[in-house]
Amino acid sequence: MGNTIKSIFRVLISVAVVTFAWSTIASAQIGSGQPGVAALLSAINSADDEVKALRAEKSVSVHDVHLVNVAKIANDGNKATIERAIAKNAGPLGEMREAIGKNNVIGQALAAGGVSGGQVVAMDVQPGGGIYIFYR
Repeated sequence: MGNTIKSIFRVLISVAVVTFAWSTIASAQIGSGQPGVAALLSAINSADDEVKALRAEKSVSVHDVHLVNVAKIANDGNKATIERAIAKNAGPLGEMREAIGKNNVIGQALAAGGVSGGQVVAMDVQPGGGIYIFYR
């Protein structure tokens, strides 16, 4: 009887450990920091501010640059909103592309990801590092 209780206890501990590990992995994937549509729209609408933030960055490495494919975060319900925002902000987004084109590190990251400067629709410069480049 004592061995049966120990066996049941071991199984329960194993289940608890696996459940905790699975929960941790799931949280990391869900909260991975990958920006969504709200961050994209905010970045599109604040292109001038994002360029200023990029210029203020002291050092940027290729590891700081994260490419985000708009097709992976957009859906049928928000595609029109995204397109309107891009059209409305064409001027500032053009200036943003120019600034990106002058930044060798971002250029390297784009090339490594197979993305051209013309595909870039927004940039989100995070305080303390991390630059998200949205492309389509």
